[in-house]
Amino acid sequence: MRSQGTGMKVNHSGEDYNIISLGYNQDPRGQQLQYQDQSSMYRNQLRGQNLYSRDHSVSHNVVTGQQRTPPVGTPQRPMPPPQLREMVPWGQ
Repeated sequence: MRSQGTGMKVNHSGEDYNIISLGYNQDPRGQQLQYQDQSSMYRNQLRGQNLYSRDHSVSHNVVTGQQRTPPVGTPQRPMPPPQLREMVPWGQ
């Protein structure tokens, strides 16, 4: 194999994203990594909302009486790539 030179024809990266541009690869593994990252950010936003609602039990400022508004709206759940849609339990 080495004498024919077939072993080193393609130089593939071991990462599922481009380490220079920091973009995801356009293959199933890159799409899966992007979905995992988006799901992590989604859960992070939900945790933030949960902490905010538990920290501020009343809907107004107790000292000034002004109405409080949550800092962020409800986040949207990320859509999985097509090859993962069968494995993700929707509607739960």
